Order: sequence, then C-alpha cells, then structure tokens
Amino acid sequence: MQPRTLLMMLGVIVVLGAFIFFYEKDLPSTDERRELEKKVLTVEEDDVEAVVVEWDGKTVRLEKEAADDEDENGADRAWRIVEPLQARADRTAVTGLLSSLTGLEKKRTLDDVDRGDVGLDEPDIEVTLVTANGDDVTLAVGAEVPASSDRIVGAEGVYQVAGSFVDNLTKDPGDWRDKKLFTATRGDVDRITLSAADHKVLLAKRGEDFWIESPLTDRADDQLSDDLLTGITGLQVATFLDDALLDPDLLGLDPPRETVEVVLKEQDEPFRLEFGLPVDGGSDGRLYGRAEGQLFEFETSLGEALARAPEAWRSRKWTALAVFKIETAKFESAEGEVEVVRDGADWKRGEDRIDYSTASDLLYALVDVAAEEVVDRAGAEVRGHSFAEPSLSVHLTTKDGEESLALYPAVEGFVAATSEGRDAVLLLAAETVTDIHDKIEAVRTAEALSDEDPADEDPVNEEDAPDDGNGEQE
Repeated sequence: MQPRTLLMMLGVIVVLGAFIFFYEKDLPSTDERRELEKKVLTVEEDDVEAVVVEWDGKTVRLEKEAADDEDENGADRAWRIVEPLQARADRTAVTGLLSSLTGLEKKRTLDDVDRGDVGLDEPDIEVTLVTANGDDVTLAVGAEVPASSDRIVGAEGVYQVAGSFVDNLTKDPGDWRDKKLFTATRGDVDRITLSAADHKVLLAKRGEDFWIESPLTDRADDQLSDDLLTGITGLQVATFLDDALLDPDLLGLDPPRETVEVVLKEQDEPFRLEFGLPVDGGSDGRLYGRAEGQLFEFETSLGEALARAPEAWRSRKWTALAVFKIETAKFESAEGEVEVVRDGADWKRGEDRIDYSTASDLLYALVDVAAEEVVDRAGAEVRGHSFAEPSLSVHLTTKDGEESLALYPAVEGFVAATSEGRDAVLLLAAETVTDIHDKIEAVRTAEALSDEDPADEDPVNEEDAPDDGNGEQE
C-alpha cells in the first residue's frame, strides 16, 4: 500500500475518532440512562423557569426572577409568586418542590389502563414545569392507589409513584411566601435609620465601621452595631395577615409606632419595616408589622435598639483598630518617645528586637481601653478638662491607614482621651491610664534580644485574625 494511501486512511481514522469522541462525550452512560428511565419527568431542575400548580379550583404560578448581568446563569436567582398574589417566594420551598418533581420515579408503568379510570381525565392536581427552551412538561396527579400512599400520575405515560410529593403541591397560595423579611447580607447594608416616637438615629458605614451620622456624629459602638445587624438579618414573619378588612390603624401601623429603614449598597429602594402594636396585648412578644405592603405578626429583638437614645450608640473604645492590623505604634510623653514596629513574627524597638509579649501586652491594653463615659468637648471642659497639651500622644499605622490618639491630664480621677476624627471625648478611669503608662515603660526598658534568642509565637495573628467565613483564620 502506498504511503500516500496510508496517510489518507490515517486521517480518516483520526477524524472519525474525533467525531465519535465529541458526539458521545455528552451522552449519558449506561448507568445514567438507567436512572433517566426511572424518572417520570425528563426536565432538569435548573432548566425550569416557572411552575404552575392547579388544584381545588386554585392556580398558583411561581416564576424565577430574570437573571441580571452579574448572574447570567441564574444559579442564585430568586423566585416570586405571580398568581394569585404578588410576593417573594420561599426559595427553599420552591427548590424542594422542583426536586421532588424532577426526581419523581416510576414504581410501575401502567400500559393498558384507561386514563379516565385512574382519575387522569379530570386530575386532582395538575402541575406544569415551564422551561426557557419551550420543552414544558405537565404532570397530572390522579387517583390514590388503594391500601398505600401511592398515587397514579400521567405524563408521557401513566405511572404509579410514591405519593409523598403531593403535600408540596397542595399548599395554599400564601404559604409559598418567603417568611424571611430581610434577604440581603450584612455586607450589603450601607445605612440604617431607626425611628422611634421621640428620636431618630442614622447609622452609616464608613469603611468597615458604622458611624452615627444623625443627630450627632461619632463612631458607633461595634458590638451594638453587630447586634443590630443580627436583629435585621434574622427578621422572620410569624403569621401573614391576609384579611382585607384588617385596619392598619387599629394595628398601630397608620402611622407606625416605630420604623427601621435599611439602605443597601447600589440599591435605590430601601427596605422598610414598620412596627405596630403588640399582638393580644403583648402576652407572647409578637408585634404587628408591615413591609412591602404586607401585614403580618412577627417577633424581633430590635425593640431595644429602637429605644436606645442617640448618645448611647457612641463607641466607648479609644481605637477602632484590632491588634493584628497595627504595624507600628509610636508613644510620646514627658518620659520621651518610644516606637515599636512589627517585623515579621517579631517586634522591634528601633533596631532592637524585643520580647514579643511585652509589645503585644501594650497593644492589647491599648485596643481594650473603654471609656467610663463619652461626652462632647464642651461637656468635658465644663468638668475641668483641658486640651491644650496632651500628656500622651499615640500614633498607630496599619497597611491601610493611620490613627492618632491623645490623653490629657487627669481631673478628679478621670482622664480625657481623644481619637483623631472623633469630636467625642472619652473619660477614662485613672487606673486604666496608669496601666497603659506602665506597659509603655515596660517596652521602653525591655532588654534587647540577640539574634540567637527564639522568637515567641505570634498570639496577635493567631487570636485576632478575622475568620474567613469557612472556620479558618486569615
């Protein structure tokens, strides 16, 4: 055989082999085909764009929201009820329904049965799965199988199946609603307005921290802010109120007694929750509420936040920095200047490497400082505090920025402290300030370590590094 002929035959074989590979690579395997043959419906769950359930004279239509530019595959798209009411649907309930339908398996195929004899001409329930490509499928649910919980269903054929999926189909329309009131994440929150009968507080995000923006300006307490976010993201409806005759005025909602309004990043419409009267006089802690035009009963921990006066939101912390973020710390006082600089797993004072725990003890004491009281400057001056010359200046730097702190002479057992960017004055207990000065002196006088001395472990990075969300520390 000529070489040219051999090359041509080889080319044909290569092309044929490539065709077979690419044609068959997406075909189901033998095991997969067996599994598919068991299924009543041939549609894939991810392909379903809408579900229509008809039973007992009712029609419920659930639709997947349109994909946005950032989520073109629609993997996390929300579901909505569009008939007979308009509301956000419970995604878990809808995906559970789809899973039960697309996973429905045949127990028996009934080839020679009259559909009318098994209730499929006028089925008890009919459900249609609507897909984007038009390959819609309809499942008719007919008679119960005597002496079992099985049902007869009709699709491309007539089958006997386990009947447990029926409970997912026969919910009242309102029961498909999502009981979770707030669906965004903590990180999405940009501003929160708390409106009570006698005051209003606006909290807004600055970087990683919340600040009080009105009626005063100051850094907000991080624990109180965290508790507030927990309360908002955990909001749940206990009972929806669908009675059209209900008077919102009688429920304390026209006007509402209190409101919480949350503005999300890059969204124009805020989430607004209105608080009404206690249900049944408050015996079980439930309140009447309204959000997105829907009335409901709910329980919440936000009452304490709404009742809190604006001044009570002020942070008592001297610095908002965590120890693990601090790269350098400089201290200036009448005793002189001392600076510590992070150097890998060590701390250095000038050119000298010093004991790690001595430096970290000072930094922990610094970030743990909490005021006995927070006042404005005028209030502090009335009490005799002077801000002409600080007794101690502290300058902290991080990879992202810097912060300056100052202490002033004690007056009647309290030391006034200030933080750059805050108008507030923190009144510290004198013993707290004494402890800081003692730890600064310990750093100042710490013996320099030689290169042969072993470095301590880094407790700052191990204990204070933030969680990455997967149970691991950064």
